[in-house]
Amino acid sequence: ANHLPVFQPENFREEETVEQLRALKPDVCAVVAYGRILPQKCPQRYAELAKLVPQDEILWIGDGELKTLLQGLENVRVLGWMSRNEVIETVRTLDVFLLLSDSEGLSISLLEAMEAGAVCVVSDIEANRQVLQNGVDGFLVNDAAEAAAVMERIRRHEVDIDAIRRSAYQKILSEFNLDTMVRSYACVYELAATRQLDRWISEGRVKGVVSHDQCVGTGL
Repeated sequence: ANHLPVFQPENFREEETVEQLRALKPDVCAVVAYGRILPQKCPQRYAELAKLVPQDEILWIGDGELKTLLQGLENVRVLGWMSRNEVIETVRTLDVFLLLSDSEGLSISLLEAMEAGAVCVVSDIEANRQVLQNGVDGFLVNDAAEAAAVMERIRRHEVDIDAIRRSAYQKILSEFNLDTMVRSYACVYELAATRQLDRWISEGRVKGVVSHDQCVGTGL
């Protein structure tokens, strides 16, 4: 298990509290990112985005070796580590969840953000495409400029964010609940054990969550 330092919220809230962000002007997007600040997470994209949306506030929950790329930007705050409950509380408070990585597996932080009611703006990579349908339950972007364009649309109320939040929440309930995920993993293991997994992958049948219904009729 990773023994990450647990962020103590009272240390943050003495000066810069989430309540301050709730009081921001209506035309300001409050954005949150989460994780270690490492090359895979592409912090340079967040720095570029911050310059494109100087009126918005970007919070990064976490820490890491590339933190210096985010320092010195007036609208970016690196908060350090939080407990899981504090992360979810913060995501619920803010408008947008950002995930601009070059590569990801199935992102638990993305699933939690969708459940928490954030509008998710994420990189257009295979793992995220397995979770989000662009414009339906979140947004897929290729770079900081596209992320800035989405945030501008949100700020101008040109998208129905309530519909996107509802769609994202319903997807988590229906496709990524514990029972569905357990069945999905069981199906993949059974495919591997019966030497069918490679064929399924080559046929493009293993994408996202593998449902029990997909395994019916395969002899599993």
